[in-house]
Amino acid sequence: MCQDITLWWERLAPGGLLLGDDYTGFWPGVVRAVCEFAADRDLQLYASVGSPAPKWWIFKPQDRPRGFKPTPRNATWRRQ
Repeated sequence: MCQDITLWWERLAPGGLLLGDDYTGFWPGVVRAVCEFAADRDLQLYASVGSPAPKWWIFKPQDRPRGFKPTPRNATWRRQ
């Protein structure tokens, strides 16, 4: 499972969203793989726990161009 997540992650564009299902105790391998993947990369993991079809999702961070920094109000990139 973790290998599947890694392969899809590599294909995902910066700013993209990786989403999966079966985030439940009935599929402990999915939960473990997703948690390990997010923790190993210091990524925020989101989940719809308690819903009839539990999902998980992780946003892929945007690339940070050299010489640019985010502004606090709109999080867009501006020259320093």
